Amino acid sequence: MQIAMQCALRRILSEVAARSGRSGTLPRFIGRKKLRNLMDTPFNERGVTLSRAGLSASGQMIPLRDLRAARVVMIPRQKPLPIIIALLGLVALVAGILTGSGPALVLGVMTVVVGYLTWITQDVIYQLMVATPDGEREVLITKDQEFADKVAALVGEAVAKHAASAAAKPQA
Repeated sequence: MQIAMQCALRRILSEVAARSGRSGTLPRFIGRKKLRNLMDTPFNERGVTLSRAGLSASGQMIPLRDLRAARVVMIPRQKPLPIIIALLGLVALVAGILTGSGPALVLGVMTVVVGYLTWITQDVIYQLMVATPDGEREVLITKDQEFADKVAALVGEAVAKHAASAAAKPQA
């Protein structure tokens, strides 16, 4: 059944190619200039797409005409939580040592380890914030600063190009 469907599909495609007279080329109604405009995607990486239409990331589509600026915000590690957990573990550990209590000793060691693991597993996070007429919006969260800076620079260039092209068009 599947083989018959594949053969029929191949036959139909070959007939369409034969009728157009130009197998493997674009249909006549799509010119090269229009194709270049349709396919113009300056940036498409890791789920972030920046095109003539706008910026698409995290399921959001922000039209290019609404973009004003972009900036990267660094969110540092949260220091208080791991320190508090480790200190509570140290208190339980010392209490277990002083009283000779095995469960308090084990609990203290485990809590110190949890505090340490909490510290080392935290990463610095970078947010890409874009300015729109409605205010600032968070577009992207990543651990890679280079990627966030690259996207922010590309958004800035696209905004500048859009503003220049909008200023060059005559007002009716």
